[in-house]
Amino acid sequence: MTDDVEDIGASAFGAGSLLDLLGHRYDRLELIGWIVERLIGPHDVLAEKPFTQKLFAFTTDPNTLRRALVDAGLIVRNTDGTDYRKAAG
Repeated sequence: MTDDVEDIGASAFGAGSLLDLLGHRYDRLELIGWIVERLIGPHDVLAEKPFTQKLFAFTTDPNTLRRALVDAGLIVRNTDGTDYRKAAG
């Protein structure tokens, strides 16, 4: 997978059609893994609001993307859901 957002369709991300990409053109896990690598450092801990704001760089539906990242086990949230960090591994 390329490191250049424009090479994989920045216009599609900007249009908010990330969910379409997840189901068709790219392997879902590979794509969201690529997003996580650009989203948060290995030791960063972000509160929910700043984390969600960062997701807007990839989609117009950050809540759905946030849930997908957590469901895939790539992002871990604390028990009350207020802080997010990259999963170990």
